[in-house]
Amino acid sequence: RNFYDTNLPEEQGVEFEGSIQATQGLRFSAMLGYNDTEIVSYGIGPGGVAGNCGECNLVYGSFAGVIGRELPTVPKLTWSVSADYSAPLTGELTWYTRGDYQHQGKKYSDFAGATWVGDRENLNARIGIRGEKWSAEVFGTNLTDDDTFLSAYNGVDVFTFLVPPQKNEVRFAPPIPRSFGIRATYEF
Repeated sequence: RNFYDTNLPEEQGVEFEGSIQATQGLRFSAMLGYNDTEIVSYGIGPGGVAGNCGECNLVYGSFAGVIGRELPTVPKLTWSVSADYSAPLTGELTWYTRGDYQHQGKKYSDFAGATWVGDRENLNARIGIRGEKWSAEVFGTNLTDDDTFLSAYNGVDVFTFLVPPQKNEVRFAPPIPRSFGIRATYEF
């Protein structure tokens, strides 16, 4: 192994995805993903020197505190269900609708397992009409108004020039608020 391979996880998981066409215009889809990760080694350097998990040392007083923890930024459980329906409106137009419900489980932000982003639930919906080369729809996203951060992870800011594994900031991807809109497309 390369000395710079600092996060050696043991990964196990499974993912299922499927859809069923219930009627000519109605389709149901679902996805389930399960990830079971465990860090079994962490950057053992030349001569057997302990890994450089700086955040582990700060939290646990040991550079080896990461061993046995889950891999950060990887949720253990994700799933989604969706339904879409379409039917002729006139000879040249079709109307359609779709709804998606998504769940993403808790995921750690750091190797020490000290910070995390919680479970996230999201509902999206849309309804519209389409012709041969165009479509127009009304949509809503994050209808559950879930305010959980999308992600977070530790990093190094660009001004202090710290050398990894030292980290001095947490980078967040803020939630996308509930939104409504109109979308139109045209194919040339």
